[in-house]
Amino acid sequence: MTISCGGNEAIDLKTYFHRLSSELSDGKKHFKQFYMNNTAISELAENTFENITFDSIEIRNASNFSLINTKAFTAIDLHLQEINIQNTSLRNSPPDHDIFAAISSMPKMERITIDKSNIDEIPDNAFGPNSGQQKKLWFVALSQNNISKIGNNAFQYMESMEQLYLFGNKIKHISQQAFHFSNKSDKYLQIDLSFSLSKDSTLEIGVFDNLQRPMSLILENFELQYLEQRIFEPFCNNIKNGIQSKTIDCEDCRSFWLFKNGKCNPREEDIKCSNDGQFYDTNNFKNCSEFYEMK
Repeated sequence: MTISCGGNEAIDLKTYFHRLSSELSDGKKHFKQFYMNNTAISELAENTFENITFDSIEIRNASNFSLINTKAFTAIDLHLQEINIQNTSLRNSPPDHDIFAAISSMPKMERITIDKSNIDEIPDNAFGPNSGQQKKLWFVALSQNNISKIGNNAFQYMESMEQLYLFGNKIKHISQQAFHFSNKSDKYLQIDLSFSLSKDSTLEIGVFDNLQRPMSLILENFELQYLEQRIFEPFCNNIKNGIQSKTIDCEDCRSFWLFKNGKCNPREEDIKCSNDGQFYDTNNFKNCSEFYEMK
């Protein structure tokens, strides 16, 4: 059963759920989903939902929606398994409206999606074990926002995460320990940074060192036509890791190291040239041996 909130007139959600809570008996206060596409509501206030609980919350095309109180999900955070927010004006404004702290309070969470909103940074220690570690959380999508920076230890406790989608952002800086995890894990993690990095992006040296788990990086972007050796070679030295990219300039000697060592390609088709040619074609990088001898 779903509770839906649409229209273009402002609704006091807190008052609505307080009244609903008083009208329903204890056994009838749980719903499958809260769905909102109202274009006037701007905020989820503190303890918005009283004790009306949901498996999932979905907010789409709510153009005026911009803030979530840090304590918006108080009393219902033990129930939520999925939160999906797309095409809104949502922004992060700590400490009172810290979306990352609010989401980190949900120990049963499995999927988090915040796409096409105004999140501009993933701060240091963004996802912390505020109400216990999120051991079921396997899917996180923060795509097509305005994220310009990923801070240190942003995902460090998310040991169950298998898919991290960050594509379509405007990332200028990734901190050295952005993808550091507190404990070792054999669980494979795919990170999609396609169309988020550019030639002006700064990745701190060591960002892909000592990752503590096997990973695959998706790096599709015609602005990212070479892979800097000092950044990506430590990643490739783990034979379990892989890079997916079909936009590498196969005449640019700055990627010759990858061609030469043959690593980071669990499947040959994962890496191609920007002209759609095969990356490991012997006609590629033909002038680069001399280039490296001169260095």
